[in-house]
Amino acid sequence: MSESVLKSILEESARLEWVKYENAQEHVFSKKHERKMKHVFKLFERNDCKLKPYIGSRPHYHFRFTKRNIIVLLAVIFLAALAGCGVTYFTSKNFYGKVNADNTELFVINTENCPSTIEDKYYLPCLPDGYEVSGTDSTPFYELRKSSNRTNTYVLSICKGVI
Repeated sequence: MSESVLKSILEESARLEWVKYENAQEHVFSKKHERKMKHVFKLFERNDCKLKPYIGSRPHYHFRFTKRNIIVLLAVIFLAALAGCGVTYFTSKNFYGKVNADNTELFVINTENCPSTIEDKYYLPCLPDGYEVSGTDSTPFYELRKSSNRTNTYVLSICKGVI
C-alpha cells in the first residue's frame, strides 16, 4: 500500500466520521450562562487595564515575616552554617573528636583508669614521599613528632599527651 492510498483512506474515514457534526445545529446558551460570561469578560477587561502598566516590568514581591517564614529562614541559615563549617564532631564510647580541615583531635571522655604517664609511643613506621622528621620532643607526659615536606610548607604532627 503506498503512502498516497493510505492518505486518501484516512481522509475519507475522517470525513465520514465528522460529517454528522457539519450539519449540527448551533448551540444556544442559556441566559444565565450568558450573564455569567458577560460578568467574566468585564472582570477580565477591568483587571487587564490595571495590569497594563506592569507588563514588561519586574514583578515586586513582598516578604511577610510570619512565624512559619521566620522558622524556615532560621532553618536555612542553620543548615547553611552547618554545611559551610569545616569542623565535624564525633563521639564514641571512650573518645570524642573534632575533625578540622587540616587536622584531627581526639579527647578522652572517661579519665578514671587512665595512666599518669605515656607508656606507649606512637609513630609512623614510614613517612609519605617528600617528608622527613623535622623535630621530636618527649617528656613523661607529652610526646611530639613533627615531619615536614621539603617542597612545600606542609607539616605532619603526631602529638600525645597525658591529662
